[in-house]
Amino acid sequence: MSLYLCASVYLYKQGLDADAVLFRARMGAAIFTYLLAITCYLFASEFFGVTAGLIALATMVFEPNVLANGALITTDIGVSACMLASVYAFYRYAQRPTWLRLLLTGLFTGLTFSSKHSGVLIVPILIIVAFGDLFLDRLAQPEAQVTTPLRAGLIRRTAVLAGIFLIAVGVLWMVYGLRYAARPDGQLMTTSLTQFIADAQEQGTHGVLLTRIIPMLARAHILPEAYLYGFADVLNVSDSGQPPFLLGTLYPHGRWFYFPITFFIKSTLGFLALLSVAIFAVPWRRASYGRQVLYLMVPPAVLLAISMTSGLNIGYRHVLPMVGFLCVLIGGAASHLVKRNRYWAVAVIVLLLAHAASSLRSFPNYLPYSNEAWGGPSQTYRYLTDANVDWGNGVLQLKQYLTANHIGDCWLAYDGAVDLRYYGIPCRPLTANAFSPTEVPPLQAKSLFIISDLTLSGIEWEPAPVPSISKRKTHGQHCWGLAGL
Repeated sequence: MSLYLCASVYLYKQGLDADAVLFRARMGAAIFTYLLAITCYLFASEFFGVTAGLIALATMVFEPNVLANGALITTDIGVSACMLASVYAFYRYAQRPTWLRLLLTGLFTGLTFSSKHSGVLIVPILIIVAFGDLFLDRLAQPEAQVTTPLRAGLIRRTAVLAGIFLIAVGVLWMVYGLRYAARPDGQLMTTSLTQFIADAQEQGTHGVLLTRIIPMLARAHILPEAYLYGFADVLNVSDSGQPPFLLGTLYPHGRWFYFPITFFIKSTLGFLALLSVAIFAVPWRRASYGRQVLYLMVPPAVLLAISMTSGLNIGYRHVLPMVGFLCVLIGGAASHLVKRNRYWAVAVIVLLLAHAASSLRSFPNYLPYSNEAWGGPSQTYRYLTDANVDWGNGVLQLKQYLTANHIGDCWLAYDGAVDLRYYGIPCRPLTANAFSPTEVPPLQAKSLFIISDLTLSGIEWEPAPVPSISKRKTHGQHCWGLAGL
């Protein structure tokens, strides 16, 4: 919470133009959205041809979760773009090994490490892809034509991966200014890394990464201290997580089915149909696309499998890196089927239009998107919360709504970090969570009540959820969800 307070003071208490600062920061984050889209096109084009590239690009640019997160000042779109670029760069190196391609793969892998701590999953992804590619290559050759012993091939791939990860670690160090210490000028942290890890263990977080690997890396100064602090913190938060809200139920702990269900809720029906066609309607093996399937299915499989073990079930954004790979797969499948007959061409066009139309109907509020089977964006709060629906970023729209309707008498339960006074919100504060109690209204209040979705879901009112007050109107009380304005 102190980080939010520091950010609020920086933006709103120093006489800065907060909107200008946020706009520039969001434009900086959006660079990675362009990188994601460009890489998606290039990847699909190299795998399946230009038609596939255009279809993959069209699928990507209308994907509502990419649009929702593409200009937010978070790490999710950055790790999505860099992870896709890393796998694409490794494919190009595997096809024609050169020092430049090896360097590019290491560079993008290092940026994947640097963009978000979950970017470390690129390590198992590249390992599986590298050795899987080796075995596919050997299977594709007649036994008589295999000139390189398997052992030599394994050693060579191991050396290549070691080189890539060495370059990536170098990139990570450069991002952290080539400094080990978390604070400059040799200043000590208030809580040492050893104590930080011990505190995490006392809170119930264990595992070899936290108790053995991170301390070893710290002793040897192999990775920057600040990065290791963040890694330990992510492990601690992910282990216990927080009570997830899913399908209208507040669970006490994370659930393995959270991310699969969230994926089906927040993907357009057109996207899901295209993905189903890609998986079930295309004879990938007969079409000699085994290598392409390996590169495109291993990353989403690893990401989804790891996410299903996490206790941090708070948003689709945590599996957002899957989207780039799935769009490339869809592009390849669609282009293959379009070439078969005109009926498939019509079906692909219809599904792409449905995908785009469903996404556009959410404009400009892509964050609370859910597909029509779940009632659309206005009903998402019934099934999901947090980064799936409301991150407290609807303040400008709220101000416009209150001004347009001449509303000055209101209560607001706002679960966000924005200084509401900066934007001239006239509402009286209403307690939004258990961490910042403010005021409660009188029992017979007849004002407009505007309630954050996070407040309604109950995830920040542990251990019990609050009543679903968005569904009732009593004594003239009108309750609105902030994300719906």
